[in-house]
Amino acid sequence: GAQAQDGELPPSSFARLARFSRRTRTRTELAFEEWRDQAAEIRGRTAAKWRGRLGWRPPRPWEGWSVEGTDAAAERCRTRWRQSIERFDDWFNGHFYRIGAAATSRRVEFAQRCKEGESPVASAWISRSSGSKGPIDLATGVLVGVGVGGVLQGYAWPALFALWGATRGVRRFVVQRLDANDMQGLFRYAPNLPLHRRVEIYERLKHEVTTFRSLRAGELQYADMSWIERRGGTREAMDPKLDYTPEALFNDAMVAVAAHPRVQDALGDGVYAEAEPDKVVYRIHEGIAEVFLGWNVRGKVGSAEIQVKATASIVDFIYVFPKVADRYGLRAPGFVIRPHGNWTQDCSELPKDAKQPFGGEASGRMYRNRSGVFEWDWTVKEFRTGYEEHPRSKRKPWW
Repeated sequence: GAQAQDGELPPSSFARLARFSRRTRTRTELAFEEWRDQAAEIRGRTAAKWRGRLGWRPPRPWEGWSVEGTDAAAERCRTRWRQSIERFDDWFNGHFYRIGAAATSRRVEFAQRCKEGESPVASAWISRSSGSKGPIDLATGVLVGVGVGGVLQGYAWPALFALWGATRGVRRFVVQRLDANDMQGLFRYAPNLPLHRRVEIYERLKHEVTTFRSLRAGELQYADMSWIERRGGTREAMDPKLDYTPEALFNDAMVAVAAHPRVQDALGDGVYAEAEPDKVVYRIHEGIAEVFLGWNVRGKVGSAEIQVKATASIVDFIYVFPKVADRYGLRAPGFVIRPHGNWTQDCSELPKDAKQPFGGEASGRMYRNRSGVFEWDWTVKEFRTGYEEHPRSKRKPWW
C-alpha cells in the first residue's frame, strides 16, 4: 500500500476510485471523437466518389447572375407592373355588369327587408348561428384557426382550442343531420356498418338530442325528482318496503289505463280487465325487485293487451296494444302511456333500448334486436329468458 509522507494523510479508496473514473471517462470521450472524425472522413470520400460517378457537381454562387445594370432591372419591374394593371382592368371591365347586377339585387333585397321591419343583420346572424350554412360557424372557425396557428408557432397549449373547435363542428354536424332526418349523410364519413347497427346508433343519438333539449326546456318528465320526500338523507324510492308487488302493480296500472284519454278513444269508455294477468314474472334482478305483467282489457269498442313493468317502486311505461281493426282490416298501432298525465307515444317511435315486457315468437335473435325482454317460445309454450341452454344449467350437481 502507499505510505503517507510527513503531515499528509494516505489517499482513501474513494479518491482513488474518483481518479480512475475521470481517466476512464476522458479516454472514452477521446475515442468517440476520433471515431466520429473517421466516420465523417469516410462519408465525405464516399460522397465525392459517387458524385464523380454520377456527374453531379454543386452549383456555383455566381452562376445565373445577370450582368445587366440597375436601370434595366427597374425598367423590367415597371413593365411587369403596367402589364398587371392592364390585366386587372380587362378583368374588371369584363365582370363589371355581373357585379353591378348582383349589387343591385342585394340592394333591392335589403330595401325589402327594411320595409317589412326585419333587421338584415339579425336575420343574417340567426341564419348563421342556426347552422343552416353548415357545421362550421364563426366560433368554430375562430377556435380552430387560433389552435392551429398557435401550434404552428411552436406552442402546445393552443391545441386545446383546436380540439374545442373540432368538437363543436362535429357536434353541429351530427345535430344538423339528425334534425334533417338524414341518416345517410350522418354516416357519410363513418366506417361501413351494417344497416341495423346504423339504425340503432341513429335512433340512440336522436333520443339523446331530444332528451337534452327537453332538459334545457324544463320539461317535468325529464326532471330529477329524487329530492322529493327525502327524509334523513335517504331516498324512499329505494326502500324495499315500497316495492311493487304483482297485485299492487295490477291495480295501479288498471286505474291509469281506464282513465287515459287515448285508451278511451281506442277502446271506448268503461275499460275493464277481462281476466287476471296471464303473463307474470316476479324476480330479483341485480338486487332490485322487478315485476312484469301482461293481461287483456276490454271497452265498449274493442279489446287490447296491456303490458307493464315495474322496477322497485317505479313504473316507467304502460304498453297498450289494441286489437281493434279499422274498415280496411288494419290493426291500430301499439302505444305507451305513463301512470300519471295524458302523455302518450307510439311504440314504433321508442328507442331500441326501451323493450316491452313480453315480445313475440322467439327466433334466436340478439337481445338488442328483440322487441321484448321475454320472448315466447311456441315449442316449449313458455317465455324464455335465454339462459335455458347456458352451461351452468346443464352442469351436474355436486352431490
